[in-house]
Amino acid sequence: MTKNATLFLFASLLLSQLTGLGEWEKHVIVQGKESMNVAVASDFDKDGHIDAMTSFGGGVTVFRGPDWKQSRQVTEFKEAYKGKRTVRPGCIHGCLLDVDGDGDQDFVGSNQMVFWLECPQKPFEQDWTFRVIDDEILGTHCLITGDVDLDGKLDLIANSGRTENTPFPNSIVWLQAPADPKSGNPWTRHVFADKDAPGGSHYMGIGDVNQDGLPDVACGAKGGEKFPEGEWFAFWKQGKDAKSSWKKRILSDKQPGASNILPGDLDGDGLVDYLASRGHGKGVLWFKAEANSIKGGKFSPDFKPIEIDPAIERPHSLALADMDKDGDLDATTCGSLVNGEAVWYENNGKGKFTRHLLGKNQGSYDLRTADMDGDKDLDVLIAGHHNANLVWYENPLKKSPKPFPGKQSSWKGFAMNEFKLGNRNCRVVQPKKAAPGRPWIWRARFWGHEPQTDLALLEKGWHLTYSDVGNLFGAPQAVALWDNFYGKMTNEHGLAEKVALEGMSRGGLIIYNWAKKNPEETLCIYADAPVLHFESWPGGKGKGKGSKGTWEKCLQVYGLTENQAKTFRGLPLYGLEGLAKEKVPLLHVVGQADTVVPVEENTDLLEKSYKSLGASIKVIRKEGVGHHPHSLKNPKPIVSFVLDAWKRRGGKK
Repeated sequence: MTKNATLFLFASLLLSQLTGLGEWEKHVIVQGKESMNVAVASDFDKDGHIDAMTSFGGGVTVFRGPDWKQSRQVTEFKEAYKGKRTVRPGCIHGCLLDVDGDGDQDFVGSNQMVFWLECPQKPFEQDWTFRVIDDEILGTHCLITGDVDLDGKLDLIANSGRTENTPFPNSIVWLQAPADPKSGNPWTRHVFADKDAPGGSHYMGIGDVNQDGLPDVACGAKGGEKFPEGEWFAFWKQGKDAKSSWKKRILSDKQPGASNILPGDLDGDGLVDYLASRGHGKGVLWFKAEANSIKGGKFSPDFKPIEIDPAIERPHSLALADMDKDGDLDATTCGSLVNGEAVWYENNGKGKFTRHLLGKNQGSYDLRTADMDGDKDLDVLIAGHHNANLVWYENPLKKSPKPFPGKQSSWKGFAMNEFKLGNRNCRVVQPKKAAPGRPWIWRARFWGHEPQTDLALLEKGWHLTYSDVGNLFGAPQAVALWDNFYGKMTNEHGLAEKVALEGMSRGGLIIYNWAKKNPEETLCIYADAPVLHFESWPGGKGKGKGSKGTWEKCLQVYGLTENQAKTFRGLPLYGLEGLAKEKVPLLHVVGQADTVVPVEENTDLLEKSYKSLGASIKVIRKEGVGHHPHSLKNPKPIVSFVLDAWKRRGGKK
């Protein structure tokens, strides 16, 4: 690279010190006095919130989400371990693995030996049982999981980086759990890089790079006077299977401070590349896989190193994930020292990365991407070695919604956008000031008819949306269109994850069929004189009038004959268990004299079924009223129902 090109690249990186998605807010879970080298997160107590875990103070400590104020040291090393190794105050690394197959995540740690802690039923009240996995290997700077032997169970991959006091110096192993992991029986150790990983081996990644159907394992190693023969990135590929000989392939042996490497298709060409960092030096780079080599009848890609950010100091941690939800893999890293920078690199899908700053003056020895706040985007969790803290940076994706697309106009004094999605007409009406959390109500059919509930919610800061799926009668095609619309509203425009559904008449078909598929995303359902079985309307097979022409269209959309329709169960009256489990509240407003959509063939049947599941449904019955008028002259009961649902359920993920 020429001097001018280097200066231009450096200037470009300085100019790109933008947050990309907006300002990333830093949250401190714990500020201690000792180094913290491992950061993992999971909903350990299964309360719907993400908990965090790290190691310091002579043990492992778990912090309860969503505020992480409650904590508990779940094991104390000096009490739990009585073996030959002298343990340190904290782990150098760790990961999560459901070792015992009971459905929760156990902790696997490295502290002069490798061990696991069994997550109990009450993780914030009970101790986590300590069991040794391997105390013969030594210098395990990294622990990762992967199904190495393709038996359907995750295995453990660990390095043994020390040169002394271990029978396996400068090696990498994969460890297979015994049939009964709680028995205390030793794990089976498979050494695939036998004295073949010299220098200071650090972090690893697993993935099938050479397209032979078998996972390969990559690693990076720093060098220098104390770590001879380091400064390399390499991967090991399996022979005929995981238990046979593995072959090492060097990617580059001129990488001062090499530390981290992760596989992934970074440029969208279908080949697996490598993302890497020099955590004991400078720089983040990637190795582009190039399909120009067939050796021995087997695919064997060549790799071209490409610098992403040669200037970042000591990027000791590395993650690969879709941070901006645009469908490609982005990179995240953080310097190791107290003045380190936390950075994410936005990928354009073709391997071109733009640097964005998360925060300054934060060091890291471990970094994970996890949805810490339950808003369905990835945040960044960091264990600060020199900073002696555990922190997370909040992804501002939800805080930086994109403007709504399409033609702008006014609807009853509120700003409205009209656009097409999937060749269907869509509308979004915005409140003058959005309520906290950006709640929204989603209307099905008959836009603008009896809008008093919609207007009242707009006044209270709710968004009003509409996606026309007319003449699809709630069929799977309609549900798919609504899935697309929902994704756009939440992912791109920042509306709340749970949505209130509003359906009048035939709109009942789509709101219920969509809600049954998406119960966790459904806040509540307000259904007005709803059609809940198409044999009632438009079929007219009961007391209702029906509509012959519409019935024929309905059958065509569903791909059913009249006989098949009699036993069809993909309708709102059936399969309500998911909604009941999520405790989604229902409100129906009906006219008792309805001859178009008879109450006894629709709402009465659903009310009985939903109550039998132990779930909540309220029915407002208008005596002497037919199918029209819909809604209530005073919509207060409907509005109160929706607002109460938001108060009770809107913040739950």
